[in-house]
Amino acid sequence: MPVVQDTARIVWPNGNDTQSVNAPLTGYWAQELRADIPCATVLSLDERSSGPALLFATVPEARFDEGAGMHLQIDNGTLIASNRAQQVARQPLPPEGCDIRITSDVHRTELTVAGTPIYTGQGDVRPRVVGIYTEIDETKDEVDGLDVSITPDTRYQSSPTGWKIAVGALGVAALIGCLIVVNRMDRRGARRAPRWAPVGWWKLTKRDATVFAALGAWVFIGPVTSDDGYILTMARVTEDAGYLPNYHRWFGVAEAPFGWFYHVYQLMGHVSVAPPWIRLPAFVLGVVSWLLISREVMPRLGKLVRTSRAAGWAAAAVFLVWWLPFNTGTRPEPVAAVGSLIALCAVERALVTRRLLPVCLGLLAAALTLAATPTGLIAVAPFLVAGRPLFQLLRQRARTVGWLPVLAPILGAGLLVLVVVFADQTLASVQEATRLRAQVGPNLSWFEELSRYQLLFSNSADGSAARRFPVLLLLLCTGACLVVLLRRGRIQGAALGPSRRLIGTVALFFLLLALTPTKWTHHFGAFAAVGAAMAALTALATSSTVLRSNRNRAAFLAGLLVVAALAMTGPNSYWFVSNLGVPWAGVAPSIGGFALSNILLIAAGIAAVVAFIENVRAQRSDLLPGAQERRGYSLKMASVSFVVVCGLVAAGEFASMTMAIYQQRDSYSLGAANIDHVFGSGCNLSDHVMVENEPVSSMLTELPSDQQNTVDEKKEQPQQENNPLPPPEEDNGRVQTGFRTEPADPEDPIDEPPHGFTRDAVRMWSSYRNPDTPVGKLRTNWYSVPRENREGRQAVISVASPPFKATRVVMEWGQITDEGVKVVRTNQVYGPGGPGFWQDVRFNLRDLPPEVDAMRIFAADDDFTEDGWVAVTGPRVPTFTTLTERIGKTPVYIDWPASFVYPCLNPMKMRDGIAELPKYRITAGALAFEGDVGGNAGGGPNGFLEEVAEQPDVPSYLIGQPDQSWGQLKQLEPYTNGRKPTVIHGSEVRPGWWSPGPGPEQPDGRQPTR
Repeated sequence: MPVVQDTARIVWPNGNDTQSVNAPLTGYWAQELRADIPCATVLSLDERSSGPALLFATVPEARFDEGAGMHLQIDNGTLIASNRAQQVARQPLPPEGCDIRITSDVHRTELTVAGTPIYTGQGDVRPRVVGIYTEIDETKDEVDGLDVSITPDTRYQSSPTGWKIAVGALGVAALIGCLIVVNRMDRRGARRAPRWAPVGWWKLTKRDATVFAALGAWVFIGPVTSDDGYILTMARVTEDAGYLPNYHRWFGVAEAPFGWFYHVYQLMGHVSVAPPWIRLPAFVLGVVSWLLISREVMPRLGKLVRTSRAAGWAAAAVFLVWWLPFNTGTRPEPVAAVGSLIALCAVERALVTRRLLPVCLGLLAAALTLAATPTGLIAVAPFLVAGRPLFQLLRQRARTVGWLPVLAPILGAGLLVLVVVFADQTLASVQEATRLRAQVGPNLSWFEELSRYQLLFSNSADGSAARRFPVLLLLLCTGACLVVLLRRGRIQGAALGPSRRLIGTVALFFLLLALTPTKWTHHFGAFAAVGAAMAALTALATSSTVLRSNRNRAAFLAGLLVVAALAMTGPNSYWFVSNLGVPWAGVAPSIGGFALSNILLIAAGIAAVVAFIENVRAQRSDLLPGAQERRGYSLKMASVSFVVVCGLVAAGEFASMTMAIYQQRDSYSLGAANIDHVFGSGCNLSDHVMVENEPVSSMLTELPSDQQNTVDEKKEQPQQENNPLPPPEEDNGRVQTGFRTEPADPEDPIDEPPHGFTRDAVRMWSSYRNPDTPVGKLRTNWYSVPRENREGRQAVISVASPPFKATRVVMEWGQITDEGVKVVRTNQVYGPGGPGFWQDVRFNLRDLPPEVDAMRIFAADDDFTEDGWVAVTGPRVPTFTTLTERIGKTPVYIDWPASFVYPCLNPMKMRDGIAELPKYRITAGALAFEGDVGGNAGGGPNGFLEEVAEQPDVPSYLIGQPDQSWGQLKQLEPYTNGRKPTVIHGSEVRPGWWSPGPGPEQPDGRQPTR
């Protein structure tokens, strides 16, 4: 069906204003570019320029060498043209009739002079466009006829036509009518339908209250996932963009056909984007999941499971160890978990009542689940597993009413999701978005599924102990149930059909998961619901009323402890700021120096020995059979291991997050910040980051030359007898040996100093590859240190040095006396080596003795190798403001791992395929390197921001933890101070098959794009 596409076209000059324009295109390349430069303009600019003059460029001059865009220069009558790092023309121009025209689209790029082509590039060789840059001046040059037109790609910026809305409404109404008819047919030809919610369905138990309380508390103290910021930012910019864009990657293509669930966050954003509020859908879905598990799935497994409190607690404990590490954030796995659970319940309801209405509703839920995330494909598993009995049900109904009345509602329920998928997009736009996502990746095939399990066992947050345990537990439970089912033909006490279908559904879940194009461990969160149901079934399978019950329970406990031990070899890691203050962050848990995994393995060995002994006892023919255990008691004893082990795992996760809040009580923790949102209006992490005001102006001044003398307090050391050597030189005055103040080469760290410093404004020294000596020593002059108002003030120096090298840096503090400066304190800040890049070292002035009023820097490079060096800057005592106050309401680009914890900041918007130029950029720093995928190769905003502006660091630190990385604040300083683009807007009605042509063909997610 047709849509209304918003069209846009950048025109230049604006009237006669030829000022350069900054207009970074979110899709990197223009759909169409056309530029006409009249001969009079060319000759005028050439005449008044002494060297090459810029006629037209799509990237700033500072980025010409990077080869991403196109630029045309005129030099003494010769036109020099380059496109994507290649000189495409060097053409002398005639004295008249030298009009220049550029045309570029996906099929061809052509440059003509006076209508004669001098360069023609076939195929997609379009230049990157981040603006329009020129040296043409309307006050000095003739600009009549000068015209540039750039058409951004706005194919995804569309809205449904009236016809499309009408057809969608008709489809919904038709399905509702079909469901009403199916319900009436069910009344005539099926068993009496049970109540929608049986008596007692809404009655809450202590078990329910425990689960709900745990989920509610986790909303506040639970960790972030790596994609929380990614998804939330997409939702926040949707209304401005005109569609749901892939904001951080994939050239801003539409999220369709997946992502309808993210519009929920878009609506919630009108109220707040504080993390606890945004986590509310995950909490609600968790509550719904547990209600369906405890009220629908477990009773279907058999009366014994339905009436056993122990089995219910086992399912609750397993449900929590699944839900807590996987399903708290904004990712759609909770939707997949609930959708697949609804499909499972619908299939069971259909088979037990012989009704078709549950089949239709279950298919509708499965289709919506698949439209929310590719992982939602698992929602079709219950229908595949129950294919035979469902077909028999359909054939039985078709004998009375025919196949058309039976199949039409089923097809309608399954296909209604197309109304959602293509609500504001066309088939062509969805195909193009899918092609680009697959081309850039990650896009792995089914046979690469092993990489997901490799990631699960990696030393990262993806392979954390909390994530490993439930997955391994589900594999154990499924294997145990299969063994019992294959050996005995059924699980004693369980309904045969439902238990078989549950096991088959879980097994099929793992197979269908292999079809997803990405292999992150997040996707295991879709298994949360069936994982809890399998725990109840496993408790029943491992319980027995015969003599072997003790053996079975001990054997299963041994397996459960082995699973726990294997899980605990993983780190207790979480993403981004959630790791701050967490015990054993980045390492495997241990107790008293003993690895927890080893302790659990020893316990598993003891349980295995018990199981072996019980097995030997069971084989003795002279042993009289004891009293047979009651089924309820046996199931209770089998459930204890689940409740204890899984309960301890869940308690450990709560303890980790609670400990993080306590450890970070003087600084920042996500849990404490989330709790503050309930009682105030805090801005989360940005309130806890302090930013320096004007670091250059806060540099300390050197003491006058007559006060630079240093008091020598070294006591005379007794000379050893018969020692012919004189005492070593140990001067404590100023020295500069092996250090220089000018860079040795472009790799020298002081060639690119931090924070936008310049060598003219800030003193700096480096021992990088000094040709005179491989080692060096630096002791600076004394600098004046303020003695008043020291509370909250810091002395800061910037230092760079490779790690594990024989280098060190020391701060020396002194007191000015009549004899000179007396050293009263020293603080070593680096040694040996440093992080390998510029880093600020901070010292609180309040910790100094009150008499200190001077400081200096001592640096030593004792490494003989070329890659051993140290660089330092002069000291400063800056003033600060919070990150919230520094940025205010100005637009900012926040790398996606960090976006979730900055609710008060305004993300950079995009509209008409053009990105708003932000004033700042915030990164996740050393806490998360995932933001790098938003760069040039992946089609993210970092790719065009680096083309349009420099990004010097703004010095900052985390309150209470100056040495703790929190991220980075970068200030964007455009290479060219251009104005905003002039955009002509319009709209066009486009049929569903219309396409302006393929998008970029170049990117592959690995190599930088041109």
